Amino acid sequence: MADLLTETTGTTASMPRPSVNDRVTITIVPIFDDRPKASPTGTQGTYEAIFVLGVPGTALFQEALDIPELLKSGDSLLTMPKDSVKVECLIQGDGPVAKISFLPNAENRLAQAEMTFDAASFDAAEEIAWNLISNMLSVWSFRHDTAVDISGYQIRETASQVLRANFGIVGAPKTLDINFGGPSTAERRALLAAYREGINATNPFYQFLSLFKVVEGVHKLRTHRRKTQKNKGAGTSEAVERFPADVSAFPEGLSSFAARLSGKRYNAVIDDMRATVRNALAHLNPLDSHLMADKYSDVKRCLGHIPPLRYIARQMLLAELQTPIL
Repeated sequence: MADLLTETTGTTASMPRPSVNDRVTITIVPIFDDRPKASPTGTQGTYEAIFVLGVPGTALFQEALDIPELLKSGDSLLTMPKDSVKVECLIQGDGPVAKISFLPNAENRLAQAEMTFDAASFDAAEEIAWNLISNMLSVWSFRHDTAVDISGYQIRETASQVLRANFGIVGAPKTLDINFGGPSTAERRALLAAYREGINATNPFYQFLSLFKVVEGVHKLRTHRRKTQKNKGAGTSEAVERFPADVSAFPEGLSSFAARLSGKRYNAVIDDMRATVRNALAHLNPLDSHLMADKYSDVKRCLGHIPPLRYIARQMLLAELQTPIL
């Protein structure tokens, strides 16, 4: 079926950039005069997936979401076998055997993975394609001791031509504030370094762990400060940190979390993240509960925790930087 998106070349739409580098999902629903409007969530049917590969640390985040051009941008450090035009793999996942075609770029390096399959919805299609393609990439990554990542993908429902795309977008520029700061200590510099690691990270698992380190580090400094003051016979006063009780007071980037987090203490949210995400990321027991990058539901679960975690880490670190040094 013809790719209707390529017929709209020159048509543009604007949307605000994320505050920091982030992965953005958009859904495009074509409108036809002779048929009902299709569902953006997808229906039972056939889906076509194109996954664009990338070299970690190079061009995983884009200035603009030009999907046809991004589909051509694939690259890796894996060279295709000589004279081959594609590599086809038959993979047995949780469902029927699936065929994945891996295609090269102009430099004959592995650049794209394509597959056609049946799924119940877009969410199900994302999970099927991500899991199968990621599993194959992990095999090749280990076999050749080479880093390879997924820079983005598009999935199309063939019957309706509805398209869902996911790519990394560069964060919004910020005006440099040369007056920001505070008393510098080695301990505070360690926290700032961990925060920068977190927002620099392209891998959501590492991003989560880095931001969680900030929270843990602030807790350690507070505990040490309370102990020091107690030994001196002095008390300490620390405000109870909570998300706003009024959902309208939530920052723009957290508005979708307001109903779930309003009025909750930071510590309660962090304790839940520690039990359900942090420990499953930091340790691997294949026989027990764990999170893995080749499982779409695990990646999605981790991504869903990062915005509130980044907010908590930032608020706690700001409070720490404003605390007088004893």
